[in-house]
Amino acid sequence: VDALRQVLVTGLMVAAAVTTGQVGAIIAALFPAGIVVAVVVGFMARGVSPIRPSFDLPEFRRLLSLVSVYALAATIGGMYAFVAQVASDHVLSPHESGEFGLAFRTFAVLVAGGIAAIIGGFPLLVHAAGSDDTERLVYAGRRMLQTSWLAGLTCTVGLVTGATVVADVLGGEEFAGAAPAIALIGLAVPMSFVLYAASSLLLANKIHKELVLVCVFGALASVAATVVLADVHGANGAAIGIVLGESVIAAGYLWILQRTEPRLLPRAGWALLGLLAAAAACLPALMPLPGLVQVTLGLSVFACLALLLRLLPPELLDRLRALRT
Repeated sequence: VDALRQVLVTGLMVAAAVTTGQVGAIIAALFPAGIVVAVVVGFMARGVSPIRPSFDLPEFRRLLSLVSVYALAATIGGMYAFVAQVASDHVLSPHESGEFGLAFRTFAVLVAGGIAAIIGGFPLLVHAAGSDDTERLVYAGRRMLQTSWLAGLTCTVGLVTGATVVADVLGGEEFAGAAPAIALIGLAVPMSFVLYAASSLLLANKIHKELVLVCVFGALASVAATVVLADVHGANGAAIGIVLGESVIAAGYLWILQRTEPRLLPRAGWALLGLLAAAAACLPALMPLPGLVQVTLGLSVFACLALLLRLLPPELLDRLRALRT
């Protein structure tokens, strides 16, 4: 059921982002997906659990205290980047706004896919935390953060080296100048993936207050940085503002985890190696090569470095060896 929900939400949000780019349309995508899932759950629950509404005030208060924090964090986390985009329109020229809008929609589509994959593992984290299965929680949490970081870096390499291709395909000649903004906003993707993975771990461990505080502070910082930098540097400045906002929230969440559950965090040296490998893989963007050659070369270099430096999780490496044999 959760997989169905994620597929519906992601598909509708991506469709809304690509076709309209409007914040209202993207948010509205949640409603039809929720209705479909509610009908499916009601059908599956027949004869298994009573579905007739009942009212228990103490239980209602307990559930409300848990759900309200999650709802607040999810609302702020899902809205602030779009608010920053809307706010930047007031300081950008129409053409610059179009360039930034193109870059932001590309970013939003990638992040929506990452969120769907990350949230799919959230029930496992909650179950492990609730049953005091520390070993499973540490294993799953660390792997989630590692996978999020590597997947985000892969997206960064793809956007930095393939920015001209994305701009040509999605924007045509009119918005070919959006390529630098696309490359810059690509730097925010790993931060976004990591912050959503870290927030899932914080929620599973019932670390609510700190989560909301960091989210609110990061949201304000993101909107402010995006508007200020957009006013000075146009679409590129707005993209940098998004990067700064995502980085602030990701750093805040990781800092909380370091203080509360440090065993969940991957080794800093491993994360740094991944960052250096991604930086090296982005070098083809500086070479006088066709766009498709640049992105193909960049992703190939990153894949090779990830294998050579053993950045991939051991389970995936074992699987690759098995396929080779």
